[in-house]
Amino acid sequence: MACGNGSLKDIFVTKNPTELDWNNIYNTMLCILQEILKYVSALAVLFILYGAFQYMTSAGNEEKAKAAKNTLKWAIIGTVIVVLSFYIIALVLNTIEMKTDVLKEVKK
Repeated sequence: MACGNGSLKDIFVTKNPTELDWNNIYNTMLCILQEILKYVSALAVLFILYGAFQYMTSAGNEEKAKAAKNTLKWAIIGTVIVVLSFYIIALVLNTIEMKTDVLKEVKK
């Protein structure tokens, strides 16, 4: 399943609802997370650019420079949190997938 190559119907609708297996859920979650990461990353870049612009135009004004540094700090912290959350969720999904594979082996 490729992300971003179809409509929302391709992501959320299965051809046969009774055959909903872990791979469909896993791929759907990863596609959704990738889309969210794309938009949040773009937003983070915009905030970093905005903070840099604020800092460059502060013209020696300490309050404006402090506000710009604060904007940059929170934009970078937000970016780190988003990226880490993506990897944490992917790790959890991989762990769950491994556990379901173990359960399949036990049932055999």
